[in-house]
Amino acid sequence: MMPIAMTVLGAAAVAGLAADFTLLVDDREIVAQGSASDFSGFDFSSDDLLPDLPFEDWFIGAGGFGAVKSADGSGSSSQNSTISTTALLADGNSSASAFSDGEGYGLGFAYSRFGVRFSVAETARVRVQAQLDASGEARAWVRLFNGDNDRLVDEDAADSPRDLDFTRALPPGDYTFQLRNDATAVFNYEPGSSSASASYDGSLTLAPGCNGADTAAPEGVLDLADVQAFITAFTSANPLESGNADLANPSDILDLADIQAFVTLFTAGCP
Repeated sequence: MMPIAMTVLGAAAVAGLAADFTLLVDDREIVAQGSASDFSGFDFSSDDLLPDLPFEDWFIGAGGFGAVKSADGSGSSSQNSTISTTALLADGNSSASAFSDGEGYGLGFAYSRFGVRFSVAETARVRVQAQLDASGEARAWVRLFNGDNDRLVDEDAADSPRDLDFTRALPPGDYTFQLRNDATAVFNYEPGSSSASASYDGSLTLAPGCNGADTAAPEGVLDLADVQAFITAFTSANPLESGNADLANPSDILDLADIQAFVTLFTAGCP
C-alpha cells in the first residue's frame, strides 16, 4: 500500500466543510396508542403525528390511553428535531405500559421516528453521533442507508445503552439517515403489569475537512496522516472504521475505485 502514499503526498491547504446535504424527503413521525378490553367493553385512543411543514424544526408529543374495568394500556412519544443542509439532529422518547387483573387485555405502544432522505453531490465526510437506550420490550437504533437501501450503519440498543461517535465517507448519491425507538407493553387476560421505554439523542453532521480525503487531524490539511488514515481504514475489518475509505461508488464496497478517488481528492488539495 505504500506506493499510494508516495503517489499522493504533497498537497496541503486550509479549508472548511466539503459539500452540503440536498434535502429530498422528510420522514418524521411519532405514534402513541393505548387500548384495553374485557367482557364489559373496549377503549382505544391513538395519536399519529407528522410535521406540518417538511424540513422545519419539530417539537411535539403524542399520547394514547385505553382503560376498562379490569385492564388499561397507555403509550406516549415525543420528538425534538432540526433539519438543515449541514446537520440532521433529533432526540426522541417513547414509553408504554399495560395492566390487567386477569380479566382483561391491556396494550400500550409508541414509537418516535426521525428519518431524512438527502443527497450529496460530491464525496463528503459525515460524523454520526448517537446515544441509545432501551428497557423492557423496547428498542432504539440509528441507521444510514444508501440509495440501494443497503445499510451502511446499523447500530441499536435493546438491553443496554449505546454511545456512538464516528465518522465515515459518503460517495456522491442519495442516502437516508434514521433514528428510531419503539416500546410495547401488553398483558392478555393474565394478572400483572409491565412497562417499556426507549430513547435516542443523535445527529448526522458534515465533518470538518476540505474533502473526503481529509480524514485525520489537523482538519483542513492534507498530509501523510491522511494517507496513513486511509490505508488503515481501507484494510480494516471494522465496518465503522472502513467507512472512512469508502470514497467512491458503489458505496459499502472497498475496491480500486476508492483508491483512485482518494488519489484524486488528495492531489486536488484543499481550496
